[in-house]
Amino acid sequence: MGPDISAGRGAVSVLAQNISNLAQAHSHLANVVSSTQGHLANMANKYHNLATAAAQFSYQKEKDAKEQEHRAAQLSLEQARLDLANRQQDIAKEQWEKTFGFNQQQAKRNYGLAKQQTAAEVGLRRAQTRNLDADTGTKGYILGQSADPRVMALGNKLLTQVGGGFKGRKPALKKPLEPQDKPPAFGLSPMERP
Repeated sequence: MGPDISAGRGAVSVLAQNISNLAQAHSHLANVVSSTQGHLANMANKYHNLATAAAQFSYQKEKDAKEQEHRAAQLSLEQARLDLANRQQDIAKEQWEKTFGFNQQQAKRNYGLAKQQTAAEVGLRRAQTRNLDADTGTKGYILGQSADPRVMALGNKLLTQVGGGFKGRKPALKKPLEPQDKPPAFGLSPMERP
């Protein structure tokens, strides 16, 4: 009996179908691998971008922190300068007020001494005038007792002169200093001070 050709053809057909299925499976597997590789590449790119963004954020954060620290140090320095300037101004103002007070006291003392000296000079001149008047009056009285008319006339003239109230000139007192209850405004130049 001869070979069963129909059975052989069926087996070849099944084998061809299996090969076709295997080829399709291999193609699908290749597509899956390609898709997986693309997905992995996309994930790697996203991870790279994320890592870059994180690095940039960290750098910017560190930069901002340094700038903030620098600004804080600069602000602290400016505050220290301002405090020093205010302290120097307070010291200068205090010294100015002390100097003004000393000058004012010294001026009052000098004026008091000058006033006392002037009063003493006035008293001395008045005493001298009184002594001169007394001497003149004495001379006039003595001469007025003379029998000589000319001498008597001179004595009467002296007595008249004394009786007329010879007065010496009173020295003028110095003008008092202008009172100042408070010092001139601090910081004004001499031309701007009242």
